[in-house]
Amino acid sequence: MDKVQVFFEGLGLSFTISPVAFGNVAKYGLIIAIGYAIAVVMGGMRAYKWRMSIDHMLDIAIWGTVAGIIGARLYYVFSMWDYYKDHIGEIFMIWKGGLAIYGGLIAALIAALIVCLVTKLSITNLLDLCGMSFLLAQGIGRWGNFFNQEAFGTNTTTALFRMYSEKTRDYLLSVQGDLAAKGVTVYPDQPVHPTFLYESVLCIVGFIICRIICDKFRKFRGEIFALYLVWYGAVRFFIEGMRTDSLYIGHTNIRISQVVSLVMIVAGIVWLILGFIYAKKHPLHQEIRHKKKEGEKIDWKNKAPHEPGFDRFGNWVKEGYIDPEYSGKIARAGQPAGKADDKETAQVKENLNNSVKSEEVAQNRITKEDTPLETKQTQEQKAGDENDTY
Repeated sequence: MDKVQVFFEGLGLSFTISPVAFGNVAKYGLIIAIGYAIAVVMGGMRAYKWRMSIDHMLDIAIWGTVAGIIGARLYYVFSMWDYYKDHIGEIFMIWKGGLAIYGGLIAALIAALIVCLVTKLSITNLLDLCGMSFLLAQGIGRWGNFFNQEAFGTNTTTALFRMYSEKTRDYLLSVQGDLAAKGVTVYPDQPVHPTFLYESVLCIVGFIICRIICDKFRKFRGEIFALYLVWYGAVRFFIEGMRTDSLYIGHTNIRISQVVSLVMIVAGIVWLILGFIYAKKHPLHQEIRHKKKEGEKIDWKNKAPHEPGFDRFGNWVKEGYIDPEYSGKIARAGQPAGKADDKETAQVKENLNNSVKSEEVAQNRITKEDTPLETKQTQEQKAGDENDTY
């Protein structure tokens, strides 16, 4: 079992760590699995709150996991094709390392979107769940890099969390010449930036921010995923510029992850701008976003029929609510209204109309019956008064 002493000089701390948890189970894989499981559970809880089908969400988790592993490996292999073209048999040896997170995220998203199209789940709602879940999973999973002593940055002698170990020294010695060719100078015997720690903390902070916005300030579906694109894109662009194990485009000095990060940032900003413009015309009914406390006043103006509870947007609605985005059709949990919903809507409207008509008929009957009775009683009273007078 390989053990290594890790020193944090700025904190005056040192740890003896091992990349293996127990048996042949690597801590890297175990930590990623834990982070993924926590993210799936939290995403599932939000999906249940939004009345998204748990069965379909399970399908997404399964297919997303398989696609994510394949995508992460392919992304890495294509980035290192100069090596793998001469070692084809090693392409499938994922236990030796070589998984790129961006490739995993892209492939998992594609698989999830396909499942959504097949099962008619709300794609934008799913993307919002993915945005928060990705940040949480990445924040936890990055600690696997700590136990492997990888994904660290260039040298520093001033950073509070500066780190040094024999593994960082050996790695920098092995790539010192390659980095010098890229214009990056490193000194193997000096501490380095623990970039995995920076990214982990920033991802957790991003998760907390997105969670608060989702709970209290979400204006449109897809907003949280757009925020994820901007937040993680900016974090990764900054972190990638410090790392010593970046993948490059060919023989250039351009880091692939920084290019992807810039695309994410631009896409996220455009998405947010268009989303807020759309939200002004099609609001998510902010005043009924959450179930109100007993006795608290709720403005139900212009809200009309659906069963009470959380609708597919995560909004709390009372009986009589119709989703305006689908032209007055009742929207089922997790999917837009269809032909069956048209019939249900027509039936609800017919029941409402019949109820209103019944109330009007009853009111008219009461009014007609009360008037003669009141007139007869008044006439008798007047006659009695006249008799008393004479």
